[in-house]
Amino acid sequence: MKITCENEMGDNITFAYKFPYWLEEIEGIYGVKSEVTTVNNALTDGEIYVGNNVEKRNIVITAKVYNNHENTRELLEKLFAPYIKGTLTYYYNNSNNSYRTIKYYVENFDMTFKGNLRTITVSLICPDPMFYGETNYYYMLQTIGLIHFPIYVNQPFQVTNYKRQEFINVLNFSPTEQGLIFRITALLDSIPLNFYPDIANLNTGEHITLDTVEMEESLKKGEYIEISTLFGNKYIDLIRGDKRYRMNSMWKAGNTWIQAHKGDNVFRLSTALTISPNALNLTIIHTPSYWRV
Repeated sequence: MKITCENEMGDNITFAYKFPYWLEEIEGIYGVKSEVTTVNNALTDGEIYVGNNVEKRNIVITAKVYNNHENTRELLEKLFAPYIKGTLTYYYNNSNNSYRTIKYYVENFDMTFKGNLRTITVSLICPDPMFYGETNYYYMLQTIGLIHFPIYVNQPFQVTNYKRQEFINVLNFSPTEQGLIFRITALLDSIPLNFYPDIANLNTGEHITLDTVEMEESLKKGEYIEISTLFGNKYIDLIRGDKRYRMNSMWKAGNTWIQAHKGDNVFRLSTALTISPNALNLTIIHTPSYWRV
C-alpha cells in the first residue's frame, strides 16, 4: 500500500512503508461521519427523521523522514502550502493497478526540527468525502479494428467496422447515486440546429432534452455537447475545436440532472428530428465513488 499527494501545480510526494517518506499512520480514510437531522413531534414518541448528510472528510497523514531534512522541508512546504488544493491517491499495491482518489485542500503541515528521524504531519480537508475509482467509458458507436498481424494483402479489404448500440447499460456497483458526463458528438458534417437531442434513463424516467436552437450555428463533425450531472459541477458546454462555451441556456423546463442509480442503468439517446441513424454518438463517462478506500 502507498499514498501519493499531488497538488495542482504537479508537485507530488509518495508515502509508503519505506524511506525516504515512511508512512507511519493515516486517519480519516476508512469510514464516514453522517449527521442525521430529526424533529420532535409532541403527538408521537421519539422523533421524525428529516434527512442526513455526510460531513467533510479530514485526512491526517503521519510519516517519518530520515536525513536530507532541509530539502524535504522545502518540498513539503511547497506541496502543502496554504490555499493549495490537490489529489490524494490510495494504491492498494505497488503496481498502480488498483487505486482510489479524493480531492483535498491543505489545512496544515508540520515537521519536527530535532533528530535524524523526524516526524511529518499533514492535515487535509476533503469537502467532497467520496473516494473515486477508475473512470469507465460507454460508447453507442465503437470503431473496431479489423486488421490482425501478420497480414497478407491479396485484394481490397475493410480496415475498421462501426458497431452501434441503440441502448447503453451503465452498471453502478457503488452504494450511492452518482453523477455522469454525457458527450453528444456530431458524426456528420452538419447537424441541423433543431435536432433536439434527448437522453433518458429508461429505468427511472429521468431525462434531459436540449434546446439546440440556442446554438448560433449547426454542429459540425467532431464537435460535441457535454453535459455534466456531477456533484457540485453541473453544466452544459458546447465544444468547438479547442474552445469551450457554457450553454446552460440549452436547458429545458422539466429536465432532471440524470444520475447513475445503484445497479443497472439503461440509457438511450433519441432526437425529435429524423436524421441519419449515424448522425450522433453518445458517450457516457462514469467514475464510481465509494465511502472509503
